[in-house]
This record gives sequence, C-alpha cells and structure tokens, in this order.
Amino acid sequence: NKSARNDTFSEKSQLESDLSIGVHPTGIVLKRSGYYTIPNMEELVEYIDENGQCFVPNFTIGRRGYGNVFFDEEIEVSNLNLDEICHFRNKEIILYQDDDKKPPIGEGLNRKAQVTLDNIWPYDKVNHEPIKDHARLEAMNYEAKLRRICEKRGAKFLEYRAETGSCVFKVDH
Repeated sequence: NKSARNDTFSEKSQLESDLSIGVHPTGIVLKRSGYYTIPNMEELVEYIDENGQCFVPNFTIGRRGYGNVFFDEEIEVSNLNLDEICHFRNKEIILYQDDDKKPPIGEGLNRKAQVTLDNIWPYDKVNHEPIKDHARLEAMNYEAKLRRICEKRGAKFLEYRAETGSCVFKVDH
C-alpha cells in the first residue's frame, strides 16, 4: 500500500526532523553524553499512544560505566527531563536533586526500582588501586559491608558482582 508507505516515511522524516532540532516526540530530554535508556530513545517512539502519553514496561535509565536504574512496572515517561532528574556519579545515583521538584511517591521516577552501581570496589591503601581479586574481597567480607550500607540507607541488597564491581539493590522510592 503506497499511502501507508508514505505515511511511515512521513512519520520517520518527522522523527528525524524532531530529533535533529533536539525535540524528542515523547518530550523526554536526554542529551548528556554516556546516558541511555532501555528501550532506547528511538524505540520509545513506538510506545506513544493516541493521547501523546508514553507508557513503557520495564524502563531503564543508565550511564555507561556508572550504573542504571530499572523500573519493573509500567511507567509513563513522556515529558521527563532525564538530564535534570538523573545524576549518576562515582558510586552513587541521585534522582531528583531538588526536593521541591520531586513528585509524590509513585509518580515520575519517584517509585520502587532496582539500582545497579558499577565500579564499586574497595581501594588498597598501599598501592591506591581498586581491589578486584575475588579471594581478597571475600577475606575482607566486602559483600557484607555493602549489604550493611544498603540496609542503613533503607535499600534491599540483592547481589554484588565482583567481576564488574556491580552492587545491585532495590529501593522503595
């Protein structure tokens, strides 16, 4: 069907045009280097409904080399300014830095999630290098230390992946 092909071509051209001027069809803002979403920004367009809302099951926002936040429930993501909301730093993530801009629990990204922080290794005080040796990490009982830190902060520790230094935990919001 030639007209359907033209509509698809027209929609794709509009998407490319919107993206080239920095406006994403979902209204999501994510321009910082190294940050990503799953589904990716192009795939998110497929989730836009007739009302312009974008409901996504299993949404992830992350930063390469730092970690990610995974939401395992359907979440409406249209018009989220992820550049303002999500801040991945060394060994930490901050969602909604400004409490005045934080939505109520259960809205936006202020909801239960699974967080993975990467490159979480203790440092050797002598050579100032990260300790990545499994035997040494076990001898230090490093996983138990991470578990205690999570519990202190109200998070539920899930696992520590020593190969990547990834600490995985759940938060209620």
